[in-house]
Amino acid sequence: MAEGMIKIRLKRSPICTPEKHKVIVRSLGLKTLNRTVERPDTPAFRGMVAKIPHLLEIVREEIVHQPKSVSPEPVPAEAPVAHAPVVDPAERPAAEPATPAQDAVEPEPVEPETVKE
Repeated sequence: MAEGMIKIRLKRSPICTPEKHKVIVRSLGLKTLNRTVERPDTPAFRGMVAKIPHLLEIVREEIVHQPKSVSPEPVPAEAPVAHAPVVDPAERPAAEPATPAQDAVEPEPVEPETVKE
């Protein structure tokens, strides 16, 4: 992040807010939720954020410092993965043809009931 700049993020929707709030959001260049813009760190921009803190937030980036004396450890090579042997389709045994189920039972026909008068 450059010196003298702030990052501003739109964290809530300006729908159902006063028109003045919507104008501030648009003047900052924010159009969609979670969009972040970088603006100069001046009292004018800080004042815009202060007017609608429920819609905007100033994003703070944490910089992680790594000691320069520590060198990264080499990543060990992975062991080879055993795969299933590849079989030529011509050498595969032929599949058995599908047969109808021998235990299949056909339903018995139902006789229509007669009405007695």
